Amino acid sequence: MLVYITKKLVMLLLLLLGITFITFSIIKLLPGDPASGLIGQHADPDDIQRINRALGVDKPFIAQFLGYISLLMRGDFGRSYYTNRDVLTEILRKLPNTIYLASAAMSIAAIGGLLLGLTAGLRQGSAVDRLCTALSLVGLSMPVFWSGLCLIIIFSLKFQLLPPSGTGGVRFIILPAAALSLPVLASIARVTRQSVIETLSMPFIRVLKAKGMGSGRINYIHLLKNILIPLITVIGLDFASFLNGAVLTETIFGWDGIGRFTVDGIMKRDYPVILGCIITGTFVFVVVNALVDVSYQMVDPRVRIIKR
Repeated sequence: MLVYITKKLVMLLLLLLGITFITFSIIKLLPGDPASGLIGQHADPDDIQRINRALGVDKPFIAQFLGYISLLMRGDFGRSYYTNRDVLTEILRKLPNTIYLASAAMSIAAIGGLLLGLTAGLRQGSAVDRLCTALSLVGLSMPVFWSGLCLIIIFSLKFQLLPPSGTGGVRFIILPAAALSLPVLASIARVTRQSVIETLSMPFIRVLKAKGMGSGRINYIHLLKNILIPLITVIGLDFASFLNGAVLTETIFGWDGIGRFTVDGIMKRDYPVILGCIITGTFVFVVVNALVDVSYQMVDPRVRIIKR
């Protein structure tokens, strides 16, 4: 396990370096400069040049990139061009809000998807199965921006039950978490249904039935243990994408998280903010993937045997 974790850390460092270089290159290829966004394109060219010099964006590409890498090695993401606030401090302030939103959305998706998939899989071919399958297809087909706007119109504007936007407690989290969870809920439901159908057709299930074991114990002990691997994969990857910043959801609902922070940085050409958010997202994604791999070995002993 120690060797495995060491390999993952080395891969993480290499991946962060590669992602940083690619992102840095793409940003520098974009037309325009931060100074024009700060003071306007029709400002005095001398003022624009002076601001670019102060920001260090007039230096050669390699010099800028190496300078940024030296900052990262000291644990510094730089300062925002617009607010002059420390980017890492801002990310750490907004990251808990994104974790809160992602956890709420994944709780809804995991519970709802598991129940829907189990119901459909255990009643394969029935009207209930067809209804659950249709609902999962609808959930997969609904874009987050469309479902989010529909939820705002229905529950905020029409019935005035929940606030349409803002960051806060339970009343503020319900709508964005519901909108964010729908596609993942549908995906989990489909994966669960297929896994249930495949597991029920395996020989060991017939052996357990032949021994007289009740369907309840078979379904909720042996069946669930065998469908955990695909569920862990879906839940882990989607949770990592949530933590990377649910850009559309946070923007639509005015949620003060990493996704909205990233969008603001892109719109303002705030290079330190963009780079800081992307590096944070990459780090989170790799860490969650590593945790998923470790959970595989804990849930299924066969994975440990294969790795050896």
